[in-house]
Amino acid sequence: MTIHDMTYPRLREAVRRELAEHDINDPSLSLQEISFLLGLSEPSAFSRVYRRWTGQSPSAARFAAS
Repeated sequence: MTIHDMTYPRLREAVRRELAEHDINDPSLSLQEISFLLGLSEPSAFSRVYRRWTGQSPSAARFAAS
């Protein structure tokens, strides 16, 4: 699937995932800040979507990256 074949919701989710995977490695950003930057309603929404994307919690991913 190319970017031209993607619907807006799929494109938005792909961009959010890429940003989340980048930001999770930045220790200066809290998980709450990452949630806000991604436009998610609250940190619990970020935790749920990140686990769906990666199979692990944001905290576990951050620990593994350090």
